[in-house]
Amino acid sequence: MRITSLEESLEARHEAVYAVCALMHASGPAEAAEVVRIEPALRSPAALAFVGELIGDAAASGLSLGYLEALRSMLSRLPPLEEPEKRAAPAGHAGADGLLQARELLGQDRVEEAESVLVRTAEASREAGDLRSEGHAEGMLCDLILRTVWPAPGSLERLAHHADRAVHAFSRVRDDTSLAAALRRLLVAALGLGDEPLLTETIGRLGVVDPRGMPWWFTYVRAVQSDDAQYTRAQLEWCLENAARLGSDAVTWIPLCEHRLAVATGFAGELSALPAALAAEPPSPALRERLEELAARAERIRATTRSGAIHRGLSTVYTPVYEALARCVSGADAVDVLERNASRALLAATAAAGDGTLDDLVRNYVARPTDASRHLLTVGLRRHRDRERMAAHQIRATGEVPSPVTVARLRALLDESDAVLVRGRWLIDRDGITEGRVDGRVAPGARLFVVPGAEAWAAPVEADLTARYRVGRVPNLSILARILQTPARPASTLLAVADPDGSLPHARREGMAVARHYAESTVYTGADATPDRYREEAGGADVVHLACHGFYLPENPDYSGLRLADGALLWYADVRRTPLSAALVVLGACHAGTGEILAGAEYVGLPGALLAAGARTVIAPLWQVDDALTTDLMDHFHRHYAETGRPAESLRHAGEAMGTTATVTAFQLFGAP
Repeated sequence: MRITSLEESLEARHEAVYAVCALMHASGPAEAAEVVRIEPALRSPAALAFVGELIGDAAASGLSLGYLEALRSMLSRLPPLEEPEKRAAPAGHAGADGLLQARELLGQDRVEEAESVLVRTAEASREAGDLRSEGHAEGMLCDLILRTVWPAPGSLERLAHHADRAVHAFSRVRDDTSLAAALRRLLVAALGLGDEPLLTETIGRLGVVDPRGMPWWFTYVRAVQSDDAQYTRAQLEWCLENAARLGSDAVTWIPLCEHRLAVATGFAGELSALPAALAAEPPSPALRERLEELAARAERIRATTRSGAIHRGLSTVYTPVYEALARCVSGADAVDVLERNASRALLAATAAAGDGTLDDLVRNYVARPTDASRHLLTVGLRRHRDRERMAAHQIRATGEVPSPVTVARLRALLDESDAVLVRGRWLIDRDGITEGRVDGRVAPGARLFVVPGAEAWAAPVEADLTARYRVGRVPNLSILARILQTPARPASTLLAVADPDGSLPHARREGMAVARHYAESTVYTGADATPDRYREEAGGADVVHLACHGFYLPENPDYSGLRLADGALLWYADVRRTPLSAALVVLGACHAGTGEILAGAEYVGLPGALLAAGARTVIAPLWQVDDALTTDLMDHFHRHYAETGRPAESLRHAGEAMGTTATVTAFQLFGAP
């Protein structure tokens, strides 16, 4: 029988073990014949392999082999099993088609689509009473997590959730082999979460259904929980040497055990196990080859993934790989490697962020930031991320997710005097790429695009840079390439959304004041300043100005946004998905310019979302600002910008007119200066 994937191999093993056990428990020849007739898995190589394992165990224990030898001889004489694609799905297996589709998608590394299919398959199987298909779908969801974004934040909780459902399903159909596989996945989640009651219960249940594998798991658990590095290493090495005790399921757990061993020994062979020593010297040739394989694996998944949650999870897990690879090369090659891992979620069209329930949870938390409201918000955000992962493939655009730009391509897009400073280290211009500071190498007054390091997003650009150059910050080089390919357009039409809830009278005055500087202006205030107005009309405006309350959730920055009419929320992901052609977007909202790099290398922040949506330039404050001062500052800024079309010069001019204050300093420029 042809086996096309890891999951298919595991399912074939489970079916074969179930069939062999049913045959061994037959009460007589007639019942045995009926089992042979209705169980096609008895004709598979997996069934013969399982009987061979039983014979090996019996021989090691000094037991009689006669019955087992006769059983193996009988199975070897059965006609071979047909190819899976030539057989109809077994009766009662409502999820067979979904499982097959998910395997095909996983074979193409289209993980978000596979995940969505598996969730639907599990739900449909549960409703149809097909517990076996439900259990296999939940088990495949576990393996998907372990093979892609583990150990990204939240992954262990998701692993425990799917494993628990698989355990429940297989317990009800009394499929001990599949139940053992599900319990192993639940055991990993319990270990990672440090949930001692769950760990104790799971080990006890695993010992009942998988006595042969229990010595392995007891050893593995003791190794993971030990504080003695030498003991941990010895125990994990024993686990690797004796992985055959797990049967065909060993292919799932050997990599996990290897990862644990890598962490314990400092060997830089896998993902987050890369040691700090790599920062001082390049990886070895052998390790570099392994790192390139891992990066290629991440790229295959990213090429078909439009889920921001999945991209951020991949960045969390694979950032050490890209950082190590960048140390293997220099100059443009190093920047190209890092760009492949920089803010990739911004290049994909992510799913819409908000719904009524989530809006209510955020409003309650902002109004009353108690432990209870915080807990409810955390749960709500976790559930919404799960839905976003499942729904992302439904908004798939034609073709694959855009690939990151290369330094060579970017240089061809730069004007003669332009320069790009990456992470404060690499300076790129039309002539090439060098390392070091900007001093003396960029002409005064030139455009300087800055890709900050992770720690620099919360602070204003250095004053000496803004004094000498027209500076604009960008999340990555790929967003910059889009901006450079978007020609500047005259600013003649303005859309302003101001004072949506009546609590910002200065913001209402601000909206009316800036509207006077443009030939054609539309201003929405109060109940008219809704998220739908923005989504419907922002795309056609040359300039968009939003004067309202902003909210920033430090623990969940990708769920920040703006508060509009009647408390309705314009979410970060909604901003990202609303196409713009605006030359300029101004956010007169507290904290609206706040951005940060999440674990890994994924920038989140409203300015980056607006640039990714098509805006050429964004101006926004990093912290809370004074309403009255902001109104005057924006009036100065827009008057100058409407005349010149030069945002950096206009912002500097407005700042000089107002004098240095915290409000003036807070406003930063993102994108084209």
